[in-house]
This record gives sequence, C-alpha cells and structure tokens, in this order.
Amino acid sequence: MAIDDKSFHDRMCEKYGTSHLTKDWEYRKAKTGNKKPVEGVGINDVEFACQPIINGKRIRLKAYSCWVDLLKRAFNAAEKERYPTYLNTTVSEDWVVFSNFLSWFNKNYSAGMVLDKDLILRGKKIYSQDTCLFIPAEINGFLAVTNKFDPRLPL
Repeated sequence: MAIDDKSFHDRMCEKYGTSHLTKDWEYRKAKTGNKKPVEGVGINDVEFACQPIINGKRIRLKAYSCWVDLLKRAFNAAEKERYPTYLNTTVSEDWVVFSNFLSWFNKNYSAGMVLDKDLILRGKKIYSQDTCLFIPAEINGFLAVTNKFDPRLPL
C-alpha cells in the first residue's frame, strides 16, 4: 500500500531518528531479536542470517542487499546529499519490514534485473509494491538520464 511520501518520511525520521530510543523500541527488540534498525527505521524480522559467512567470506543475500539499498536511498542523509535525486524519496510502511519486502521480492525478482520505482508512476518517489518492479539495468539507466533532463518528458 503506497502512502503519502512526505508525511511518512517525516513520521519515520521523527519516530526513529538516529538514537533509536523511541516508545516502539521494546516492540522492535521483541520483533527483531534486538537487531539494530537498518538505516534507523528498517525492521529485519527474519529468523535467518541475511549476511551469512560462507567459506570465510561474508555474503549478503540479494533480497537483503536490495532492501538495505532502498532504505539507504530513502533515509540516509549522506546518500541524499551525494545523490540529490533521492531527496523526498521514501518507503511504504509495509516495506520497512524486511519480511514484507522479501515476500514481494521472491515473487518478482529475476536474475540480472534491478529494482525501479520510476517506471510505473513517474515522479513518485516511493518504494512500494504498487510502484516498483524489476527491470534490466540498461532501461533503469535510461530512465535516470531522462529524468535528469526533464522528469515530465514521456519515455
């Protein structure tokens, strides 16, 4: 379910901030097994390792990597400063919870594809099951270049 970008973003930043000491912290600890919130808001509620060590090397699961990256684009101030196109980008409330994103990911991901939030609803800067899909990296790159010139232009 997509929600109003600005209000949700502001609510999440106010609610979780950088200290993570909120009224919901006890709930979050119980739900996540005391895992630290990802980018201050993400709830990793799965019971398996998302970054297992295999043959002495830490491997990050593709779904987890994708989820962390979208949270970073929406909630990381340094990322927004480095890439101003992510200003006002946010995440739907259900996708703040990793298991919800993972369920969608498992139904929609194809190898070699990248997550895109711009093709379905141009100009809407929200990551959600209603606004995202996986597309080839070349098309995603084309959309990014087109958006730089004038986001109102048709594809």
